[in-house]
Amino acid sequence: MSLLDLYGEHDGRERNRFIQLAEDAWRTDRWDDDYDELVDASFIDFPWLETRAEQICSWDAMLIPGLMQTPGYADAVIRNAEGAKATDFSVGKWLKLRLDRQLVLDRDPPLRISAVIDESVLRRPVGRPALVRDQLQHLGDLLLKPNIDVRVLPSSVGLHAGLDGSFVVFNMPKPYPEVAYAEMLGGRRFMESPKSKRYCLAYDRLREAALDPRESAKLIAKIAEDLA
Repeated sequence: MSLLDLYGEHDGRERNRFIQLAEDAWRTDRWDDDYDELVDASFIDFPWLETRAEQICSWDAMLIPGLMQTPGYADAVIRNAEGAKATDFSVGKWLKLRLDRQLVLDRDPPLRISAVIDESVLRRPVGRPALVRDQLQHLGDLLLKPNIDVRVLPSSVGLHAGLDGSFVVFNMPKPYPEVAYAEMLGGRRFMESPKSKRYCLAYDRLREAALDPRESAKLIAKIAEDLA
């Protein structure tokens, strides 16, 4: 606050933004407290970004986005990721984290979510067919929310901007920069501007190549019906 006075920043809204930024820089929140024995510090930044973002844009080439997964689908994905080291405790803890993250879908003001999902994701067998059908029906229900936009990139599209793998772009409120996130076997990467711009441009190209929301919803429903 002394620095704001020194530099002559007297606008109330701008002062509040910088004060919030200062508080966040020293944060210890529930993600750190509840899950520190399970996840490393580099991942804690991901759910923190989800709670602060104004909009989340994602390209999902392998799985349904975590914020849109049903408990059954998420459980199967987590057990696969944990592999031989999976225990009921670790899987349960990861599942609780995933479901806790989904609380941002009901926040006020609404979090805007825009996702492009590869068609192969919808057809990928994850557990029993009934489990995948329930997941697709849940995805269809989410499409009815005005703050959620999901588009499917059809398998007929060959070369496209997402061939390097899945990624997420967090559009943050001022004074935060936008943040791009990519995960691979070698680790996680968080990137701010100018590196994040490459991901923003790739997302725009993927969105243009994808089906529109209405056609995407029809394809999701058709694949779900075929699993009945």
